[in-house]
Amino acid sequence: APRMASTSPEAPVLYPNPTSDRIRLSVDMQDSNELELVLFNVTGQLMYKDEIRFDKTGIQVIELQLKQLGLSQGIYLLRVTSNGRANDFRVVLTD
Repeated sequence: APRMASTSPEAPVLYPNPTSDRIRLSVDMQDSNELELVLFNVTGQLMYKDEIRFDKTGIQVIELQLKQLGLSQGIYLLRVTSNGRANDFRVVLTD
């Protein structure tokens, strides 16, 4: 029987950006159910790290409240690792 070709996962989408507080991340979970979030400031200092497990595949939406993390306005780098692939986002946090 012919095997179904697996479609590659859609790249994660981050919104709104710039933001004054919260960001949402839409991720297409396919191969694995684990997602890693790592947030750095402009000098490369680790500000936040989290690993999230999902019990299902498909599009998942995560919300991060940046002000609750004690972050001040500025530019941050969010690295999202899912499906064995890392995606970097430049996040602008405003007042």
